[in-house]
Amino acid sequence: MVIVKRRLAALLLITALPITAMAVEITGKVVTADNQPIAGAMITIRSASAAATITKVFSGADGQFRVPNLGDNVYVNSVKASVDKLGFKQQSPDKSSLAALKIPQVDGQVIVNFVMQPITNVAHQVPASAWVLKTADHSLLKDIVNTCSQCHQFPNDRVKNFASALATIDESQREQAWRGMFAAMRVQMYGALQAENSVPATAEQIAFIVDAENSFIDQTDEDLLTPWLAKNFTTSFEHYPLAEAKKWLGQSGVNEHTVIRQFAYDENSFVRETAVLDGVVWVDDISRNRIGKLDQ
Repeated sequence: MVIVKRRLAALLLITALPITAMAVEITGKVVTADNQPIAGAMITIRSASAAATITKVFSGADGQFRVPNLGDNVYVNSVKASVDKLGFKQQSPDKSSLAALKIPQVDGQVIVNFVMQPITNVAHQVPASAWVLKTADHSLLKDIVNTCSQCHQFPNDRVKNFASALATIDESQREQAWRGMFAAMRVQMYGALQAENSVPATAEQIAFIVDAENSFIDQTDEDLLTPWLAKNFTTSFEHYPLAEAKKWLGQSGVNEHTVIRQFAYDENSFVRETAVLDGVVWVDDISRNRIGKLDQ
């Protein structure tokens, strides 16, 4: 049994293709509407009955892909499949559930072919860091990464929602709002790092915690970053041109032999750190003050 957390992170295990027998093997091809193969598309397989709740593979130069092993007792009716690639959107199938698509399973194999359509607005596809790169002033990028990305992606969805809400106010008001966010994060950090049976903080303890001098997000960080965020950080996350994304887009480092398996963390855990010792994956549950091991 592994101690895990759905909302914070997923443990990614990248492995070579296994050759074990399986209940369901999914293969297929990713192409454009005019039947041109699409390489490097990420096929995502979700199944509540599989040990890994999410399995991801990638299409090769010929557009072909293969999901090698979903484990024992995993059947078509429990599987959902989708495809993603920067600069494209899935055109068909129009449903993710293989049961809804009524795709037959023949000798343990299911064939799912995807058609993708090119797009130029990739706002919903770019990683969180792309929005920081989009700013005109890059002078504090290193400081943003060192301060914010220790704990979460920046900007994650909650930060995007917060920044969007600042669109109608002036720069000085935005700075005050960002300062308020820094204070809120100091308090939240206390809750995130406490064991599950800890006594809630008193008003005096919260006052101590929110004091910048007692936090790893100190007053220097706040004074440095809040004016920059108020002046430079976007308040709109609706449009990101593909051409701009291509300026920083590098090689993905994956191919048709890559398999990524994601395992859900337990709802009440706070797990960031993982380690592999003698082939065993261990996780550090900060919130619940214990160590977990991944059973495969």
